[in-house]
Amino acid sequence: MIPRLSTLLLATSLGLFGCATQSPESKKEASTTAAATSSSSEQKTVIESNLGRTISQPEALNIVKTADADSDNLKLRDIVYFDFDKYDVKAEYRGIVESHARTLRASPEVKARIEGHTDSIGSSEYNLALGQRRSEAVRKMMVILGVPEAQVEAVSFGLERPAVPGSDAASRAKNRRAEIRY
Repeated sequence: MIPRLSTLLLATSLGLFGCATQSPESKKEASTTAAATSSSSEQKTVIESNLGRTISQPEALNIVKTADADSDNLKLRDIVYFDFDKYDVKAEYRGIVESHARTLRASPEVKARIEGHTDSIGSSEYNLALGQRRSEAVRKMMVILGVPEAQVEAVSFGLERPAVPGSDAASRAKNRRAEIRY
């Protein structure tokens, strides 16, 4: 009788706790804990403790928006922008190149292609050459940082593949770039 009663009590408590919803305080505490957690083992614990938790539609939309923003940021970190008619890597983009150089040094089997681009001002021939100088500048910086030459290729598309359509100053500025591709 006692084993049967303890089994029934265990099943009932599991059912009750499994259907319980989080109070607003515990939801707030869980999100604060997740935001403050920095080590991977702590993050794993937070994730495991929230497995199976139902989230609201606004929460889900916020997660998707955050992921989209992160994707945009990652995309931006693969691009080095240049001033008009220039091909020197500006100080503000050196960190991007250094980050990719570290990645390539750590993964010798991975190859990268640097694609040079220009705005629409000038002839096709001139822009192809300028795009090549831009991609070579990024490649040269990576080689100086220890990436084997054979691991990085520099190509130019000139004005043929604009990132942004338009002929205004802002559009042209976004098209003067070198993209790091794997």
